[in-house]
Amino acid sequence: MKYYATAPAVKSVSRPGFVSRFVILGILLVSLVWLAACNSSDSVTFPQPSPQEPMNWLFDITGTADNDIWACGNTGAMFHYDGSQWTYQDMGTDKPIVHMYRADDGTIYACGHGGGIWRENGGSWSAMDSGTSADLYGIGSYLGNIHACGQDGALRRLAGNAWTGVSRNVMILRDEQGAPQDTLYQDQDVAALLTVNYFAIGGAYYNPNYEGPDIGILGTRGMVLAEDNEYDWILRPLGGDELYREEWVISSFSDPDVPENNYLGTSEGWLYRLNDDNSWVLEIPKVTNDPHGGIRGIWLDAQKNVYLATDEGQIVFQTSDFDFATGQGSRVVLVDLPFPFTAIWGTDPGNLYLVGLIEDTIIHASHDQATGDFTWDEVPVTFPAKAAAGSGACVDPLGLPVR
Repeated sequence: MKYYATAPAVKSVSRPGFVSRFVILGILLVSLVWLAACNSSDSVTFPQPSPQEPMNWLFDITGTADNDIWACGNTGAMFHYDGSQWTYQDMGTDKPIVHMYRADDGTIYACGHGGGIWRENGGSWSAMDSGTSADLYGIGSYLGNIHACGQDGALRRLAGNAWTGVSRNVMILRDEQGAPQDTLYQDQDVAALLTVNYFAIGGAYYNPNYEGPDIGILGTRGMVLAEDNEYDWILRPLGGDELYREEWVISSFSDPDVPENNYLGTSEGWLYRLNDDNSWVLEIPKVTNDPHGGIRGIWLDAQKNVYLATDEGQIVFQTSDFDFATGQGSRVVLVDLPFPFTAIWGTDPGNLYLVGLIEDTIIHASHDQATGDFTWDEVPVTFPAKAAAGSGACVDPLGLPVR
């Protein structure tokens, strides 16, 4: 069945409908229940959450062409689209596969729970030894080298065909103005590393000045990690008074050649863009409305217009020249559906693919930028019967640390 929506001509994101708020509220309540069961210690370890039925959700989608698309998700799911049908491929795991990265040579890498990393070349996937059992949440190219990142600051780098650790550990915390503020350690003060951008690695970091238990990522601020000439790493807040105490960087779009084409999305719905002096600039207003409504997926078309997939079930379109302060460009909500999105990818605006917390479904969409019309089909995929493997941590529905 095909669905149609016409985008409203507005500059800000509209509030989701009742059903969307109900679904998001339910997910947050589940997370709070798990959070209450978590204990805190110096090493911030978490007990196993109660067993639950696996949800046939997909977490990421990417490809090389309109006849070579991959989607991954819960219980080790991986689906391939060859231009005519979606086919399941056995990855040899029952743990969530969370994120994928397409390298310049067309090779696709995937990472997931339990230290899982896989590489696809020519339509066939093979497992790689990551050298860690930590849950991995993000994979991509940082400064020209492929990195995978995840739980408790886990950070692996691909060297040839082998994954190695990253020897850098000392972090200098700088304030919004760039002045040194404190010394932290990657193996002690990182709650999670979540997304790899060519210019920075995003995640959540413990705030040593926060008075209270370090549970999940409570007491942190959204920051980015980057290499420094004088120190191992610099750790710098993204800046702005709007940052929530527990905000973290959860998504990015990366372009190594054009700094202005790089974006970061946060767990509270703020969008940042890299400027030509390598500073991340906040793009007001906030994209989402409700607390903990994050930006889960970012995709740019050939004209550098931005498409955002959110926890609130919205797809937001922002023109490349958008500037709310001057009234230039536009940001509009293309669709508002009753489930959270987790990723967006496409070959062009007329051929978009979306995944999220919707059972056994991939959404194929088309956006007519001239008229604002947005149409979509729900494409069913078949998950094989498979029990979910627990990660041993208190996690949200995407398998990320509870916040």
